Amino acid sequence: MLCILLSSLLLTVVAEPGGGGTGIPRPARNHLSSLPENVYVRNLFVDRITGPIEQARKVAPDLVREPGYGHYVQFFVQEQRGIVNFCFYHGRDTDFASPVSGSFIVQRDGESGELRRVKIFYKDDPGSYLSILPRGAEDSQMEIYLLGRKLQERINIPFPTEQIIRMPVARIMQLSSAYVNWQFYIPRQEFPPNVLTETDDLAEQIRPYLKELKDAEDGAIDSLGRYVYIGDGTPQSDREQGGLNCSGFVKWVVDGILSPITGELLSVDELKRPHGDYRGNRWSRKLEELEDPFFGLDWTRNLAIRAHQYVHGIEAQSPEDYDVRHLKYHQYKEDVGYPVEQLPTLLYELARDSDNYLYLGSVNELFHGENEVRKHYHVAAFLPWLDQNGRLEVALFDRNREIDLESFIRTHQGAHIHLVRIPHRGVFQPFDLRLEPVLKR
Repeated sequence: MLCILLSSLLLTVVAEPGGGGTGIPRPARNHLSSLPENVYVRNLFVDRITGPIEQARKVAPDLVREPGYGHYVQFFVQEQRGIVNFCFYHGRDTDFASPVSGSFIVQRDGESGELRRVKIFYKDDPGSYLSILPRGAEDSQMEIYLLGRKLQERINIPFPTEQIIRMPVARIMQLSSAYVNWQFYIPRQEFPPNVLTETDDLAEQIRPYLKELKDAEDGAIDSLGRYVYIGDGTPQSDREQGGLNCSGFVKWVVDGILSPITGELLSVDELKRPHGDYRGNRWSRKLEELEDPFFGLDWTRNLAIRAHQYVHGIEAQSPEDYDVRHLKYHQYKEDVGYPVEQLPTLLYELARDSDNYLYLGSVNELFHGENEVRKHYHVAAFLPWLDQNGRLEVALFDRNREIDLESFIRTHQGAHIHLVRIPHRGVFQPFDLRLEPVLKR
């Protein structure tokens, strides 16, 4: 297939359509979306790919220029698991691993020829696409997937899917704009670069210091700059040379944001302060002294309280003030948060709608014993941002190192994560750790 597609570079380039008699719409000069269009090329093939299925599946691959936009669209047919895919791609990937935004696929049943759905990729990501499904003779319904998760469904489009195949993508978006915030899914190039990159710059400043950190169970740095044990506050021995656990590490991150403002480090005892009136139940309270099941939740909330106090000058009314609670596409569960598997779309929504924040996450699970109790057993720091093409980027700092988001999700599969917001000013300088100057990009 790949050889055939490459040889298609020598095929004829279709001329700009004229105004009359072709039945093919002119390119939209001011289309709603920023996606590359392929409506002209689709309309060249539409009669052949919607005819009898045995003939449609034999339509030869081709490479055709989309007039008015200057790019080439690659057409090819591929069958997978009984489905015939008629593909209009803006890239050279023919195995669906990395489709380019604007790519359009018409899917038909391999036996009956029934039209199954239309897929339109709106990001350079195989999990971010529109799925348009036939619903009767006059209507279609659309679902929207972001980073592999369905965020919206049952969006009615008052045209049959056979007709939608012929439409510009901008027209499809216009028909659904009453139900879809398209700027959420497809940010345009109108965002100031400093908004897009300030969190990215913060991540760049943190990275060089990670190699200086050591690991130690129950380890943190106290307000005097000493390596201590969180449990009782006693200094760590010289033999261990001082180290941090996951809780001590996120404190180190927040201290590096706040100490340039305050000239001080946060108190370990203050961060350990429990908030029994705001979480737990009568069963968990019996375990507070023995197992401290809500330690991660209380610790991250206390860090958020201090961060907002020093960065924004705001005094918290409640330890829950800076929880990530009110999101449009994710359902918050009290003191639990969200399924870990939702982190990609969760962080996308946060990065899309909020500036100059990093997030501390407290991983928690329900443990079964004599009494069921939910334990917050691990914490980590997340720095999400969107690049200038609207793609999600995440710097994930987890116990003295940086790891990728996919690994974190695999490690904590089935758990939940509770998030709090930490404001920052784009400057990171950890107390008593000095490297060569870290230049911002």
